[in-house]
This record gives sequence, structure tokens and C-alpha cells, in this order.
Amino acid sequence: MTPTSENPRLLPKRLSLLLTALAVSGGAAPAASNSWIAGTSGNYSDAINWTGGVNVPNGAADNASSDGAGSVIHFLSTDTVTLNALNLNQTSGATVFNQSGGSLTLTTLGFGGGGGSRNPTYNLSGGTVSMSFFTWGNGSNARFNVTGGGATYSGSAITIGVAGGANGAITVSSGSFSHTGTGQIQLGTTSGGTGGILMTGGTFSTNSAGLRIGTGNGTGNITLSGGAIFNANGTGTTNIYLGNNGGSGNLTLSDTAQFNSSGYVLSVGQFGNTTGNKGTLTMSGTSTLSANRIVLGGDNSASAMIGIVNLNGGTVSTGSIRLGSSTVAASATANVINANGGTLKAVSHATNSNFLQGAFVNLQAGGLKLDTNGNEVTITNAMSGSGGLTKQGSGTLTLTGSNSYAGATAVESGTLHLGAGAALAGAVTIDDGATLSGIGTIGGSTTIAGTHAVGASPGLQTFSSGLEYLSTGVVAWELVANTTADRGLATGYDAIDVSGGAVIVNSGATINLVFNAAGSTVDFNDGFWASDQSWRVIDVSGSATDGGGDFSLGSVSLDANALSSAGFGSFAMSKTDGDHYLVWTAVPEPGAALIGSLGLLGLLRRRRR
Repeated sequence: MTPTSENPRLLPKRLSLLLTALAVSGGAAPAASNSWIAGTSGNYSDAINWTGGVNVPNGAADNASSDGAGSVIHFLSTDTVTLNALNLNQTSGATVFNQSGGSLTLTTLGFGGGGGSRNPTYNLSGGTVSMSFFTWGNGSNARFNVTGGGATYSGSAITIGVAGGANGAITVSSGSFSHTGTGQIQLGTTSGGTGGILMTGGTFSTNSAGLRIGTGNGTGNITLSGGAIFNANGTGTTNIYLGNNGGSGNLTLSDTAQFNSSGYVLSVGQFGNTTGNKGTLTMSGTSTLSANRIVLGGDNSASAMIGIVNLNGGTVSTGSIRLGSSTVAASATANVINANGGTLKAVSHATNSNFLQGAFVNLQAGGLKLDTNGNEVTITNAMSGSGGLTKQGSGTLTLTGSNSYAGATAVESGTLHLGAGAALAGAVTIDDGATLSGIGTIGGSTTIAGTHAVGASPGLQTFSSGLEYLSTGVVAWELVANTTADRGLATGYDAIDVSGGAVIVNSGATINLVFNAAGSTVDFNDGFWASDQSWRVIDVSGSATDGGGDFSLGSVSLDANALSSAGFGSFAMSKTDGDHYLVWTAVPEPGAALIGSLGLLGLLRRRRR
């Protein structure tokens, strides 16, 4: 045979001999399970760093392990490895595994063993690592650090801090960590155990059906800063517990960090009776958090847990933030919302109707912004503190408590409605386009550039430190019956009482007359309107003074019978001793006018004679 006509039956045998020769000479060979030489620093793909100096683990059935102290493994961008398991410090030591690129596919990442001296560090700065099981040991300082690239864990639970003295954390500053399994994330599960997810950037995503942050008397922490994004994507019955079963859990957001968990119920303090253990949520900067609803003290009736929310900035979007079933009474130190510059934004939920129920609400110097976001939100709590309240967004915020907070109340948009028993201690400003409605009492000076619609139907609203209507101010005055009686009552007409300060009506302020309220019986065909009438709209009493000015008349809405006042008479405003009156001047009936004219004509004729 010629050299170009090799017998094909000899090729398998020659290939087998070639592979054997390569193995003997130290060349590439089939990989197998192997251990990293303790104390060695080198590249994963260099066989010399593995026991025997021959086999680099790289097979779906292979196991790679590293124990002992001083080991540093470099996984490079040129590496593509598949393993059954990568076991780091199962028995001892503190291996550093640096992945700067490439692709590592694992069935199991064994991350530390059963003792406190087992402290591996995984540094992912590029490439990808994927694992089906992530078994976290009892190390006193185990860390999985993501500074680039992407880690994917498709298995069930992530449990960190499983024993006394155990202290572990997943940190993310860039890149991503994705938990696609539905098992729980548990951080700090035993007394003396601590677990955390600590982020200064990047993205952490989970499909977990429940997050238990600090459980079983352990301590758990999720801390997000910079531009970090935490996405909780679970569906169905999903809960996040900060402090569960006697543990302490802390969720802290700052800068522009995001915690997106709109499908979850967030319990700040869930269950337990251990003194001193609690759940704490702290927001600052322009960070954002979303949750279906938030419960302080948890939903367990036998629980003595404490929930604390510190809003030093940022925005919390939720259906409500309320006291749960904790046996600990709400106070300045327990089951409390400390508002010092943060925003609560309502999302549509059945619990909008009692948004802060049972919680102690402390408005500190920075105050609270509450965005009704197009919803009807009611707060029955009596809020206190040195700060103020700013109402934002469309929709209505109804207050029914006797609030003692000393700061101002500002209504930037939508409607602030004061219900029965409602009181505000400080100054109130109503911006142009916003509305103040309802009854109740306002203790501070009040400035209205928007609409003042007293009552939900006619009602009485009281001011003790002055009332000023700016040029864009509008009073929507309502009458429901043909009467000048029942001032400030639902059966009569709207009324405003001012007992202190000055009543100032700037030029351009308007009063609009409304006769189309539900249940209205106003009918201009009634004989009531055939004579002059007046209604005291603003009563100035006590130490209050007239600061000058009067309203111009604006629109006149139709009454419930769709009859206009046109032709029956006319409305005007007048003042007597500082009180503001709406006056009706009737047009005389044609017959009476004619008789009067004939009488005047006869008198003139007699005088001429």
C-alpha cells in the first residue's frame, strides 16, 4: 500500500496507542475526580496543581475538591469545565477560587463543611457559573462574591448561617446572581448564626416562595446600596420575613437601590417571643421598595415580635403598612413607622381603606410624603411627632384621627379629606389644582390656592389660626335644600368657622355654587326663592379678624331637578362684621311689578292735577 492508502481497520488501534503515549508523557488525558494541592496558587487548567500532576477534573461525573490553607485557584476565560461537584473546604482551610471568565457548569457547589474553620471564598469577576445545588456550610467567614459575570443557581433553598458562629454572605457589586429555584432563602437560621446578601451594585434575582431573613434566633441581613437591584419574582403565596421564629432580620436600602417584591407580603418582625429580637426595614436616599402589603409584628397571634420601619428617604410602594397580630403594643419603640423624609406610595389593595392601621406613626423632622397614586386611602391613626405630612398624587387621602404632629400639612395634588373627629395641629397649604374637603378642625394657619370643598355633603370645617384664599382659590359651596337653616349640617349648607387669625380673600378668589349634590331638593320653582335669602358662609368669631377681600362669584351648577336659577333672581357676596354671606336677591313676580307700576302712575297723575 502507498502512504496515502492507510488500512482503515488499523486506525482505532493506532488512536488507542497514541492516547496511551500522551498520558505517559504527561500530555492531555481523560479527566477524573481530583484534589487541589493544598497551599498551591495556580491555574485550574494546569495539571501540575492537582494531586498526581496529571488529571484536571473536567467531566459530568467528576469531582474537584480543595482543602487546607493557602490555596488560590484561578479559573480563566479560556476554561470551559463541567463537573458533578466542586467542593471547597469541606474539611478545613480557606480556599480562594477566582473566576475571571470562561464557563463552569456544576451539579453541586459544596461551599464549606460542618465546622467553623471552613471558609472558602468564591470571586466571580467574569464568565458564568451555574449550579443545581448550592450547599453552604458552617464557615465563620465564607463569602461568594460577584463583581462581574453571572452566577445561576437552579436548585431549591439557599441557607446561610446555619450554626452558632457561622457567618456567611453573598456579595454583589456588579454582574448578577440568579436563583431560579423556588425554595426558600434563609439567612441566619440558628442562634449565633449570621447570613447576608450584601449588594453595592449588580442584580440579585430569586423565584423563592419565601425569604426568611433572621430565623431560629439567628440574624439575617439584606443590605443594598449604590445601584443594586434585588428582584423577588416568586408567585403564589409568597412571604418575606424579617425576624422569624425569634430571629432578627434587617433589610436596609440606600442610594438608588431597588428591592422589587410587589407580589410578596413583607412581615417586619414575624414570630417569636424572645426579648430584643425584631425586624427592621430602613430606607434612605432615593431607594425604592415594593411589596403587596407590609405587616409590623407579623400575622401570628401568639407572637411578641417587634417591627420597626425607618423611612429616612426613598419610596415604599405598598397596599398598606399596618400592625399585624403581635402582642406588643405599638409605641415609639415598637411596631413603629419613623418617617424622616421618606415616601409611602399606595398601590391598589383592599387594605387601602385602613392604610396605617394600628401602627405608631412618628413624623420626624424630615416628615412623610404620602402618594395616594390614584387610590382612595384612609388613615385612622393619630399621627404624632415634630415633622409634617405632604400629600402627593391623584386620588383622596382621608384622615380621621386627631393628629398632633407639629409640622405642616401640604397638599400638592389630589384631595385631602378630613373625616369625623379629624384634627390637624399645624399649618396647612392646598396647592393650585389640589382640594381640601371634609369637616374636622385645623389648628394652624391655612392657605388655599386650590379648591375648598367643605364636607362630603354639606358640613362644617373649623379653623383656629386664620384662613387665606389666594387668587386661584375656589370655594365649592353646597346647598341641598330650600333653606337658610341647618348651617354646616348635611341637611343644609356648607359652613366655615374661623376662631383665630385673619380671614383673607385675595382678588381673584372665587366661590362656586353647587346645587347638584346627592339628595338635593333645591328647586327654584319653590316659593322659597321668591323672596330674598342669605347664608353665612364664613363665620369670623373669637379673636379672628377680617383681613380684607371678598369672593367673586363663579359657576352655578344645576340643582337636582335640572332647573337653573336664571330668571328667578341673582346671587351676590356681602360682608357684615367680617362674616362672609352669600345673598340671594329675588326678582319680583310680574303681577306684583305691574301693580306697583300702576300705583306709581296714578300717584303721578294726582300730583299733576
